[in-house]
Amino acid sequence: SGVTPFDGKGVEQIYKNICSKELQFDTAEWHNISNNAKDFILKCLDKNKETRSSVEELFDHAWNVKCHRMTNHVIRHSYASKTIYC
Repeated sequence: SGVTPFDGKGVEQIYKNICSKELQFDTAEWHNISNNAKDFILKCLDKNKETRSSVEELFDHAWNVKCHRMTNHVIRHSYASKTIYC
């Protein structure tokens, strides 16, 4: 969506919210973002280091696997037509 899930007016407020608030995806910008993508973000930004996903778990997350598969398809398809999007 291009919008931070931590609402705030200005950089300082956003940084404060990152440390103190729970993630919320309730604004209109997030309505078209898949639940898998939101789950991936939640797992990346878990403040509790005991429950935060490892890099390996994030690499194998359903959203990441789907994006990787789609990206590889686009790159292979684009390469065949001499256009590469990276």
